[in-house]
Amino acid sequence: MVVAASCGSGSRASDPVTVEPTPPPTSAEAAPSTVPDITSPPPEAILDAARLDVGANGAIAVANIDGRRVRIAVGAADADGTPTEASMRFRAGSVTKTITAALVLDQVAQGHVGLDDDVAPIVGPPLRPIPPVTVRMLLEHTSGIFDIGNEGDPIADIAELTDPDLLAEVDDLFERAARGEPVVASARLTVGLAETHPRNFEPGTAWSYSNTNYQLAGLLIEAVSGRPFADVLALRLARPLQLTSTSLAPHDTTSPEFRGAAVDLDTGVEIDPTDDLFAFGNGGSGGVLTTADELLTIMTAIVHGSLLPDDLRSEMLTTTALSDHTYGLGIAPYELTCGSFFGHEGRVNGTVSLALVHADTPDLGVVVTMNRAADSPNLPALADELVCSR
Repeated sequence: MVVAASCGSGSRASDPVTVEPTPPPTSAEAAPSTVPDITSPPPEAILDAARLDVGANGAIAVANIDGRRVRIAVGAADADGTPTEASMRFRAGSVTKTITAALVLDQVAQGHVGLDDDVAPIVGPPLRPIPPVTVRMLLEHTSGIFDIGNEGDPIADIAELTDPDLLAEVDDLFERAARGEPVVASARLTVGLAETHPRNFEPGTAWSYSNTNYQLAGLLIEAVSGRPFADVLALRLARPLQLTSTSLAPHDTTSPEFRGAAVDLDTGVEIDPTDDLFAFGNGGSGGVLTTADELLTIMTAIVHGSLLPDDLRSEMLTTTALSDHTYGLGIAPYELTCGSFFGHEGRVNGTVSLALVHADTPDLGVVVTMNRAADSPNLPALADELVCSR
């Protein structure tokens, strides 16, 4: 068993902060002028103290603050002590869900699918058609579909599979894993295992976070676009935003420079789980590889830019009462001391991250990522300290 936890320290206390002007906002009003709080510690000291508090090897933060883009890197990027650099790629984990939701809404904008369309006729088995689940329910986590990533016992669930194609995939995965080959369970196998369980509730009547929803969202994008999900991300997101370091695993099998780390609880040995892609499926629930700079650009474009028409952006940012207004369509609201933000947190393979953008001000936002945290860091509190105390 592997968990992303252990104590550790990086190879250096901090690095110089780089600052450059951010592009002017393209929508919403500009940030009001603020007077810097000269009593606040410098941002590199804040970031370094936060990562040491939770035993993380290293950390990266990139922030837009009053028209400036600030980049900070502290500690070590890997177990060998390689100094962290702010330009390093990392696995964004569930921050991917915001991107996947935006790409689904882009398909809605193109007229390929509707938010209230039934998903099962589009993606087919192993998603069962009864009770029906809509596109909206997937994105806002009100489908009631079992979360195969965080619930139950996948090995026990295999015994409940009846689909011969999925059973053949399981046999192939075990055989290849026994030979030491890297393996990835397909999105359809993930859905099939989830569907060995009853729905947690009648779809549309309650809220429960489920990675399976976003594996299905990835399948939906492929079905309605006629393209692999990774290609849609490249064509509809990376290309328009001129991104060069953002891609999708497991389609992209390259390794990020900013490494996760964990401890095997059975042996006590520290391991690097960064490239264990077994549970990534089609990447829809947590497969994005990116940099802090590019992730902040993406999140700003989703919340404030031209990626989506105004009506669909409004749909995305509208929280559902079923979540007690804590979740919209693949995005969550956060209240910091300097206002309301939208974003998402992620945790995958020994890396934790957060991307936030101010609800009204496109030039105020932050992305933070850490590796090998022994304790769960309070990333929203860290973000508040980084961007609200300047």
